[in-house]
Amino acid sequence: MVLDPDGVFALLREQVDRLVETGFVRAAAAADVVWTRTVDEAFAALAAGLLAGPQPARTDPALSAELLEAQP
Repeated sequence: MVLDPDGVFALLREQVDRLVETGFVRAAAAADVVWTRTVDEAFAALAAGLLAGPQPARTDPALSAELLEAQP
């Protein structure tokens, strides 16, 4: 979760969006980041279960094949 009440991380958020647009980062990975501007929004996200802790590894076959190809 990113709590950014003053917009300090606005450029970082734009960069993440750009990385998704260019295909460098998967949309699903970027969607795992929860951006909030207030403490109330942050607690609401926690209460909604948006940050449920470590998730089991994704078993996307395309991702597995891609990771295997990247091995030296």
